[in-house]
Amino acid sequence: MSEIEASVGRMRYGFVMPFGAAADVAEHAVMAESSGWDAIFDWEAVWGDDAWVALTAAAMVTDHIRLGTMLTPIPRMRPWDLASRASSLDRLSHGRVILGAGLGALHEGWTAFEADEGRRVRVEKMDEGLSTKHFDICVEGEFYGADAGERDLTAWAEAGATWWIEGAWRLENTEAGRAELARRIQAGPPDSPR
Repeated sequence: MSEIEASVGRMRYGFVMPFGAAADVAEHAVMAESSGWDAIFDWEAVWGDDAWVALTAAAMVTDHIRLGTMLTPIPRMRPWDLASRASSLDRLSHGRVILGAGLGALHEGWTAFEADEGRRVRVEKMDEGLSTKHFDICVEGEFYGADAGERDLTAWAEAGATWWIEGAWRLENTEAGRAELARRIQAGPPDSPR
């Protein structure tokens, strides 16, 4: 076994909820946990069901499945708001949060609520928003500014980065699509002993 293989460990599997309210995410998280999945991810919408609320509902009914966003559009978030959400859920779930950070997919659902600032600005906002390990609330940047003193809001960051590679199932939000999602979750991850 190579040094890299030893440091990586086994392949882990999670899935992204393609649709559903908080109760649906919680229900599918229970199903996924009992079927051997390692994580459940919820997408962050510009409006509609809140991913952090849905993942909190999942945390309340599960014990070990990891809970993550896929993906959190960092340029749309104030660093202290994101740190508060992520660290609150991480404490509640006893360290099971995965933050999937990125620029976000610019689409008409996003631009209906705010103008496109351009990719360069979104990249700069993401860099600034993630610029400190502990999301210190002493920010003097081009985009964000606050001086509330140093607050360690992200104990979850101290555990180290967790890397996930996303795959996708294309399912419609119909009765048949929901039934197929449940069937695939219950089948377990690809290398499940089932």
